[in-house]
Amino acid sequence: MPKYVITLESDDVEVSCEAASKEEALSHVDDLVEIQKAVLEKLKQKPKAGVSRRRGRSEAVEVLRVLEEQLIPSSFFSQPRSTGEVREKVAELVNVKFQSRKVSQALGILHQKNILARVGLRGDYKYYLKKK
Repeated sequence: MPKYVITLESDDVEVSCEAASKEEALSHVDDLVEIQKAVLEKLKQKPKAGVSRRRGRSEAVEVLRVLEEQLIPSSFFSQPRSTGEVREKVAELVNVKFQSRKVSQALGILHQKNILARVGLRGDYKYYLKKK
């Protein structure tokens, strides 16, 4: 005996109906649509677990902005500077003490952009402005 299955899929929701005849399967289509809409609506109301929503800009982006707008145009990087020295100077300028690793990340980005050069061993780099 044939079996008829109607399945509606949308996003992460799948609703199915199994019937013994075509007529029976077709008679349940409206119910399936209604159930699917109801489930989708309930899922929209629940906050998604594990999804972090960022508020504002990341620390590294803020440090990068300060470096590009204030320190690079000045003579600060005319001599090699450690991450700690840069962190202190940024804190002095914007009155916020950023995490050392975020300052280091911003300095690394400027190094990759070929704006700053560095000397020393990994973990003990000193950054200075590249001569143009």
